[in-house]
Order: sequence, then structure tokens, then C-alpha cells
Amino acid sequence: MTTIKELSESPFDKSKVTLSLVYVSERNTFVQVTSVGVNFVKGGKGVYIICKNEFGIQHASADANLRLLVFSSSRFVSVVDLNTHHTRASLELDNEVSCLVISSSQGFVIGEWNSGAVCLYEVQDGEILLKGRIFCSATSCSMCILSHLHTPRLVVGLLNGYIADISLEAMLMGSAARETLIRMQPVQLFNLESHNAVLCLGEVPLIIILCDTGFQLTGIDFNDVAACAIIEGSHISSKYIFLSQSENSLAFGNIVDLKKLNSCFLGLKATVTRVKYIAWWNVFVMSVRRNEKDQILLLMGHELANSWVPQNELLIELFSIELLGNERCVFFETVVLGGSNESPNGNEADKDKAILLGTTFAFPDEQLPRSSRFIWYSVEQGKLISERPQLRQIGSKDVEGALQCCCIVPNYVGRIALGVNGCIALYSWNAADSVFVAEETICIGTIVTRVLPIFQGDASYMVAFDARHSCFFIQVDTFQGSLEIVARDSEPRGVMDGAVFQLGNIYNICFGDDYYNFFCLSRGASTLPSASNATSATVSSGKLETSAQYHLGDMVTAMQLGSFAPCSVTNIAVPIPTTLIPGICGPQVVFGTSHGAFGTITPVSNETYLLLKALEVAVSSVVPALGGFEHVTYREVLRAGQERGYSRNASFENANVVSSGVFDKRRKRYLSRCVCSGDLIESFLTFSQTIQQRILREAESRIKSCYFSMNSSLGEFF
Repeated sequence: MTTIKELSESPFDKSKVTLSLVYVSERNTFVQVTSVGVNFVKGGKGVYIICKNEFGIQHASADANLRLLVFSSSRFVSVVDLNTHHTRASLELDNEVSCLVISSSQGFVIGEWNSGAVCLYEVQDGEILLKGRIFCSATSCSMCILSHLHTPRLVVGLLNGYIADISLEAMLMGSAARETLIRMQPVQLFNLESHNAVLCLGEVPLIIILCDTGFQLTGIDFNDVAACAIIEGSHISSKYIFLSQSENSLAFGNIVDLKKLNSCFLGLKATVTRVKYIAWWNVFVMSVRRNEKDQILLLMGHELANSWVPQNELLIELFSIELLGNERCVFFETVVLGGSNESPNGNEADKDKAILLGTTFAFPDEQLPRSSRFIWYSVEQGKLISERPQLRQIGSKDVEGALQCCCIVPNYVGRIALGVNGCIALYSWNAADSVFVAEETICIGTIVTRVLPIFQGDASYMVAFDARHSCFFIQVDTFQGSLEIVARDSEPRGVMDGAVFQLGNIYNICFGDDYYNFFCLSRGASTLPSASNATSATVSSGKLETSAQYHLGDMVTAMQLGSFAPCSVTNIAVPIPTTLIPGICGPQVVFGTSHGAFGTITPVSNETYLLLKALEVAVSSVVPALGGFEHVTYREVLRAGQERGYSRNASFENANVVSSGVFDKRRKRYLSRCVCSGDLIESFLTFSQTIQQRILREAESRIKSCYFSMNSSLGEFF
């Protein structure tokens, strides 16, 4: 077993900041570069061969294999031979050095302040010659040289959070580097060498792996890595030692596996507000936010895999579509013009398939847009494989009000539903005039944010979400063309997006509200009348039942059926990862929040829920309370006008038994129900074996007591 010991005394200079430390095995000597000079340590004694007391040393890079040392003192750069200890060459720059690294036995790379330049130099006959130069968007603060496919590549971390990547050959030819945003703080890089990757130091450390199309990202299992070092030796299996500043600990080991989290990057240098993949043509259509108007881009599926080709940016700009002034994109939707709408994908001819683009005209003095329009495009494929597909506008339709969303009307030929202000408007396709015609409108709320179709036999139903009035179940009478609300949520919840999936004969409506809560409402499919007797059936407005509730602590801004499990992008079916947890009984739901987080919601069976919930409660019993409140308290849902009992304030005592019982009964309405916290359950793996056994005993006792209790449901038991 390898152990680490801290030496109380050492020949190294610990009073100064160490910039670089290497071991020259042939001379049995350590070379320590500090902020005041170069210290050679041998036989337990250290001697400063080079001293820089006037300006000091700010940056240094040493390589024992190349026997080379390069350091900078203000604007002066010195190259030292580690064999002879003599200075081979020196250089005075116009700007101070921000960072440097050795590239070869005769070359090195320097980053400069003020100019943002990164320069490649080479030592020839005692002189330092400039061989290549690139200019970055910000000052470089760290850099590494990696040998990807036997071609040395330079990776530069910038102060603005970007990294720049370029091969040394391209740098010699004057090519530009490719920059990609990694984080919103300066990027400090450390070379992992044998893995052909660099470690991005910081609170959330990242491992950047070079590949053919750019790089991949992955991570490590601990946080706040402030420093890293490589320990070399034939008798030592572990190679890396990491310093975690927040945990005040050293991690000693080796990287045994590198798993990719993403495939590629495509820098558009603007905010992408909408993106949609269209399997019909294997293209991505996206909206990019510009200063005065939006821009519509069309990308082929294979372009993302080859997005590091410099010519792609020019092609993207060339084939883009610019909207009118102050026009903003609000949705993309695929439709079959005049289609039967029996399935979400359609099976009509290629000439009938189109992309609906909805836009609004936004002005600073208007709280809500007063005018909108939707445009339908077709995708024209090139005759050659190398030719890019292009968007061709077929027609457009002006709409009065704030257009927000769109969907096809299931089992209703040629119909689409638009969300305009607080209304749902039905439009039909007129094939003779090749235009959409308004038919029916129903007012349901204040601002309709999303409309989703429900495919059930020959019936036609939609679910609408509203920014003030939660969600509605809407029936479409396909004979008379009328719209009717058959069920709604009785609570005033603000919803930005949601998802609907069916389990058996139950429809589950998932969404997050403006109080940072997650809700799941249920509606029985058997209670929905079919289209055959829709004209004669009298449907009274029903109430959607809340089957699950949970406080997330963040606003859900996007939600849809999907999974983070690996699958083909052309796979239109949502995979059900039953191999993850035995008992998954439905499709997963993915969501994103306003603070940039994303997560997954997985429906499970009753048995699986009982096991996970018991484990969650047992884990929360050993986790220290935060601010005097336990985990279950933080997961209580928030609502307008919510009342809190005396139990929330330890300094307030209520001796009245009746009032305390009333408060407890009211509080049960806000408790988390039928939802397990996957993050808290996952923390079970981080505890010691003794605590894990204690948690398992607690979970076992709760499961047994749940089976013995016949008066409580699963949602109310814990």
C-alpha cells in the first residue's frame, strides 16, 4: 500500500512560492523554480544558481527529459540548459508574460498581457526567433501541449472562461485557433500527459480530452481541485495526486477510465433560443438571438460531428434566414400540410411536410406583443450529397396578439392549434389557396405557454399550460369543430412548460410552477369520451387530481419526454431504461431550470417507490439538519397564502391541542408526496459501511411498518 508522509524538514525553499519542480534523474538533482530564482537541490542541500531579486520570477516551465527550463521575469524571458546550468538565450518582449510552456527541445510558447497574443518561439544559435503567433479573445492564463494522433496541439486557457485549441503546425502557417466557452471564470489547465487530456482546475473540475472533432468533456468524483501533480516511478502504480481545497484533502490515484459526456461543440457566438431536430430530413433548425432580430439556422445532422471545420461558420451564415426588425422566434413545429394527424410523425408525401415557425414582434414599450405571425417552410434537399439543404418559404399568416406555442390537432385532418395570449385558436389548411384559415377560438387563461396533443384512438384531446392558471384538458369536437374544457387544475399555478405521458388508463401531466415546485396531475383515460359520441355526450368540467408534488427549489423552464440514456438521434421513441432500476414503469421526463440545471423524472412501480422512499427517509435521518430543518421540511411545496404552524418556529409554543392539530392537518397538504429525491438516495454510497448498515436497518423497519399499516397510502405513509 502506498502511503504519503509530510516532511517536517526539507532542503527545498518553502518560504517562497514554487512555480515549477522537476527531478533530473541523471544528476540526481531537483530543480525548484521559485518566485526569486532557480534552486538546485542535491544531497539534502539547496543552492540558488540563478537569482532574480529585482523583478522576481512570475512564470516557469521545466522539462527534465528535454533538459530545458524557461522562465519569465516581467517582460524578460530566459532559456536555461539544465545540464550546464547556463542561460542559452534571453528575450525582451513588448508586453509582460501571462503564461508559458515548453513545446520542444528548442521551442516554447508564451502568452502576453494586453495584446492577447500567444507566440511560438524557437531557439537557434543562441537567438530566439518568432515562428508563429495567434490572437485570442482574452489574455491567456494557462497552456498545455498535447500530442493528439502524433500531432502536437496547443490548448490555451483564457481569462474569459474560453479555451483555445490549435495544432503547432497550423500555428506555424498562421491559422486561427478555435475557441469554446467552458466556464464563467479563468481557465487553469493541468496536463494529464499519458491520457492525452488536460484537467481544468476549479470548484467543478473538468477533464478535457482531445479528439478528431475537437474535444470531449468528463469529470472526476471530487470537487474544488486547486492543484495537481504527476508522481512518476516504476514501482508506483498511481500517478496523480489532487488537492481538494474545500475538503482539505489529497486524492492519490490513477485515472482508469475516461467516459465522454458530450460529443461535440459548435460555437455560434450568440444565444440559441429555440432548437428542434427534424428526423424527416436529418436536420437541426434553431433560432439565434441577435441585437435587433432573430436569425434562423439550418444545420445538417453530420455537421455537429464535424463542427470544428472552420468553413462551417461561413456556410451557416450564408444559408441562414434573418427575420424582420424586432421579430423574435417563439416556436418550431413540424406539420404535414393537410395531413390526417393520426400520429405525431405523419406518413404523408415529402412535398406535404413543412416546418412551422412562429414569431412575435417585441418592442420595449409593450408588455406583451400585439402582433405575431407564423411561417411555413419546406426543406429543399440538394441534388448532390455535398450540397446543403435549404429552407424555402411557402407562405405566412399574420396573427393578432402574442403568439406563444403550436401543436397539431390529433385525429383532425389538416388542423393546428395555436396558443395566442390566453386563448387556443384552431386553424385549418386550405389546399386550394395554400393558406391556413382561422376556425374556432376558446379562452382558457392569461398566457398559454404550451399546447400538447393527446393521441387516444379516434378521440381528439389536447393539454394546454398557462402562465397563471396551471393546465387544462381540452376536447376537440371533430364533427362541429368546437373546443371544450373537460378538466382543469383548480390551483392557480404558473407553468412555463410540461409533459404528458400515459400509464395504463391514466394520463399523467407533469410540470413545474412559479413557486419552484414540481407537480404531477392525473386524469383517467377511461373518463374521456370518444369522438364517435362526442356530439351526444354531455361532458362536465372535471378536476385534475394532484398525484405527486415536490419542491425543487428552482423554476422549470423546459420539460419534455426524453432520456439521458444513450440512443440514436433518429430514434423517435423515448427509451425506457428498465436496466437502471427494476420497476421503471413508464417513459422518463427530462427538464431544465432557470439556473442552468437539468434533471430526470422517472416513473416507478409501487414496490420500487416503497424501497426508494424508505431508503431516502433513512438517509435523511443521518444527514445533519440545515438551519434546524430536516430534508422533508425543505421539500414542502410552496403556495400563495400558505400557512405555517408553530412547529416551524421553535421559539413559539402553542399549548392548545386543538389549534396544533388544525395546523398539522393543514401542513399535510404541503408535504412532499409520491416523489423520491434521487440525489439524496445517491448520497448513501458516500457513507461508511457502519452508517450504511444503520441506514438499511432503518429502511427495513419502515418498509415492514408500511406493510403492517392498512390505513395509509404510499403517498401519505412517510
